[in-house]
Amino acid sequence: MKKLSKFGERLRELLQEKNITPPVLAKAINVQRSMINAYCRGTNAPSYDNLVSLVNYFDCSADFLLGLTDLPPLEKLFPVLPFGERFREVLGICGSSQYRIEKELNLSGSVVYYWLNGIHKPNAARLIDVAENLDCSVDFLLGRRR
Repeated sequence: MKKLSKFGERLRELLQEKNITPPVLAKAINVQRSMINAYCRGTNAPSYDNLVSLVNYFDCSADFLLGLTDLPPLEKLFPVLPFGERFREVLGICGSSQYRIEKELNLSGSVVYYWLNGIHKPNAARLIDVAENLDCSVDFLLGRRR
């Protein structure tokens, strides 16, 4: 969870800034309150879908929420695109391939295949790994920056 060391802190800051309690947030994004508490403590990484729900709820950058940048972006962010389609597009933009991602991130071929075909989605920690490998932001990987 080292990659997500600032995530819990950022989530707590947003909750406080918006004057929202973890139970209210949990209900709003349809997760258990214990999950929000675990996120705030930094003991759990959000799933892809929960990360998207959080950035949509707080109308913030994924990179900011994950603690990858200290300043919110100045430009407007686009809605999140379907991950499989966007991942395939970003691989092409970045001049990478399924094989390269598998080898460099030590992933099985089936994991990357499932991501590319929208069967599964990476969790927040894996999104960070992929974005770092492709030298792009998580927001770019999600299609929020184009």
